[in-house]
Amino acid sequence: QSDPAMARNCNKSGINTSNGKRVYVGTTQTVMTQHAGLIGLVDYLRSSNMWDLIVEKVGQHLPRSKRKSKHDSEAMLLQRLIALFVGKEDLNDHDNWKDPILLQVLGVSELASSSTLSRMESQVTDALLHEMNACLLEIFLRKEDPSMIWLDADSTPVPVEGYQEGTEYNGHYRCNCYLPLVIFANGLPIQVTFAGGTADGRNLLEKEIYDITETMQTRFPGTPIVLRGDAGFNRPVILDELEKRGCYYIIGFAPNTAVETMAADEWQPETTKYSIRASDGASIARALGDIEYVPQSWKKSPNKEVRRVIARHQVAPVPKVTDKQRQNPEVTMEADLRLVVTNIPRTGIAHSPLGLADAHAELLYEVHYCQRAHSCEDRFSELKSGMFGARASAHRMRTNWYRMMLSAIAMHVFHYIRKDRFKGAELDGRLWLNIEINRFRQLAVNVTAALVECATRLTIRINPRNIYNFEGFEMLTGIKPKPTEPPAEAG
Repeated sequence: QSDPAMARNCNKSGINTSNGKRVYVGTTQTVMTQHAGLIGLVDYLRSSNMWDLIVEKVGQHLPRSKRKSKHDSEAMLLQRLIALFVGKEDLNDHDNWKDPILLQVLGVSELASSSTLSRMESQVTDALLHEMNACLLEIFLRKEDPSMIWLDADSTPVPVEGYQEGTEYNGHYRCNCYLPLVIFANGLPIQVTFAGGTADGRNLLEKEIYDITETMQTRFPGTPIVLRGDAGFNRPVILDELEKRGCYYIIGFAPNTAVETMAADEWQPETTKYSIRASDGASIARALGDIEYVPQSWKKSPNKEVRRVIARHQVAPVPKVTDKQRQNPEVTMEADLRLVVTNIPRTGIAHSPLGLADAHAELLYEVHYCQRAHSCEDRFSELKSGMFGARASAHRMRTNWYRMMLSAIAMHVFHYIRKDRFKGAELDGRLWLNIEINRFRQLAVNVTAALVECATRLTIRINPRNIYNFEGFEMLTGIKPKPTEPPAEAG
């Protein structure tokens, strides 16, 4: 009855509902979509010139069909991105994907089938992958005007179940996997480098980080750049080169016997804090401060005097049930020493935003270094799970790399559309910008609506009773839905 035209052209039946309402039956041209938010999302992709940038960067390197095809490569690339937007990561989903709004946003008469998409992705080249990485960086450079750039580098496992090309067994993760290196800039992926499961992340980082920092320094002169990473990326030659280029770093440092002895006997921490362990109420002592330690590997470094080693030493009673206690019942206390090395001076970084004016040990370790948990580890979860970047079911390594690149581009689109169109709006006390990708997809993109199409108009009608979908659709598209007129009486 929400369609007045239908209400005027329906037949009265002899059936009543349980609550006494008479049933009328008629026909209508209305069809249903489950992805009404795609209208606003694809509109943003085009109006923000992001799609033009993607085509400009990667268009000439996209695989082209050697035989006559009704689908061009750019349209298939957009189709794959749209599928990721709505949560359809498998190519088989495209064969049975009959949602009527898809042809509207793609501007085509028919979707490419899974076999057509597979043929395209099996021909991916290194040149295309290189340009897709360049596209990620260029999107960040055009959309951001940062006062400070935090680069987070880390490797992440992509487990596989078959015999995919280039996979290796990783003893740490205990699986056959790829081990790609991903570099994030202020929480957004700007470089994805695929590698086998035993690849050394330091080698991959050394190949990529210098070009990235040089490009950023050219585009944002005077903006401080800080690289963060765990101890697996600590290599003296990388530290030397970053210092030479005027960049900063906070990188983990693996403890050894000498520094452990120094921390236990000679070290005078700057700060000592105490807390209570929630599980058993035990008291935990946590000390932080600079430690006067110079490794042998730094002896030939020209700028070793600017480096600081920051220690975080935590001592706590051994929990009542642990493997360690079973092996040695006499051990009652356990110590956990963590180290980072940085070239950020105590006086802070000149022209840096508030927060690094006084770079004391506690601030650098507990605030800025531990921030990697959000800007890197959480982002890995969004890239691999929310955007399906860990989907590595193809045999060819380049194809699996290409699919993670698609996920990274889709992640950029989701971030910037929330930043530009939701502009500080909140959902249950939390910014739309910060909600999980899956929840944003559910509330703003996968919105069920009725479509009425005529020669010159496409009408979308959504249910205002679902307040979250209603608000999400309104902000995503920039259109305030017009209230539906009361239904006309039918006979």
